[in-house]
Amino acid sequence: MDSEYSQAKYSQKEALYHSTKQEPLGRSYVRGHVLPGKTTENDFKFGKASVSSTEAAKPLLYPTVTEDDQQYKAQYIKSHKSYAPGEQKQRDYNWKIDMGTHKFGVGVGSQTAMNGASFGVTGAMAQCEPPRITSKKTEDFKNTHDQLGRVRNLGHGSKESHPGVYGKASLPNSKVWDARSCIEGDYTYDEQAPDADLGKSHTPGFRNITAESRAFGVPTVRSDIPKYATRSIADNQNYGDDVNAQYLLYPPQFAAMGLEDTAFTGSLPKEEVISIFRESGCCDGLSEAEIEAVWETAKQDTRGSVSVRAFQAALSDLMEARR
Repeated sequence: MDSEYSQAKYSQKEALYHSTKQEPLGRSYVRGHVLPGKTTENDFKFGKASVSSTEAAKPLLYPTVTEDDQQYKAQYIKSHKSYAPGEQKQRDYNWKIDMGTHKFGVGVGSQTAMNGASFGVTGAMAQCEPPRITSKKTEDFKNTHDQLGRVRNLGHGSKESHPGVYGKASLPNSKVWDARSCIEGDYTYDEQAPDADLGKSHTPGFRNITAESRAFGVPTVRSDIPKYATRSIADNQNYGDDVNAQYLLYPPQFAAMGLEDTAFTGSLPKEEVISIFRESGCCDGLSEAEIEAVWETAKQDTRGSVSVRAFQAALSDLMEARR
């Protein structure tokens, strides 16, 4: 996120463009037209009032049907095949039967379909052949061929002659270890605990045995020793003032220029603060009296401790008041 100083500097540069003057952010487009005074009235409206009509729009879009459309139904059926839902199609055949009561497929005075004529259709579709006596060897050979929807018979006998499950049981009893037992193990809690002498030396004369209950070694952050006034570049010791991981992942905006956030919030002398803003061009067009007024305003807001950010805020208030 840009600082207030950089935003003010950017706004000052953008103010020179013609589009910024005529299309300010958050305002309507300024075309420079001089409108009459009546346009500033609250009840002023552009345009001309329309003549009120007594007819509604719905009857014009959906007119009411007053004529009987049954006379055109036959015409629509012939041209568009426009039958009503559930309506039986009439092809105007010259039947010698009553279409309202007659049922096709049922014989007169009996329940046999088509008076027995359908039996011929059934026989033609089934094509049942009379049984023929052949040798068992021939039938067994036919059964070994591929049959639609069935598993191929390889000639190993009937299914009843084979056992239900093949193979040998993997575990004859529960005491034999399998692959799962080898992977997961079968250790007790005491066997899974670390060794009692873990981290201790077994060599005589090198054992660190003490009755003290303290932590050995030196801390990472050496806040127990004083920091040198002038730190050497070879001194990589952390005295508690080093930056954390967040600073390395999200450095300040001007960290690449060697400026920290404290450089903008720290107290600076009056001559140094004014010289910074004059060199940057932010004080162009301001008189000495106005610069002095900005300094006094920033001094009152910060109770005498003026920083770059405080002077920038006071300068921005002055710029807004001059617009």
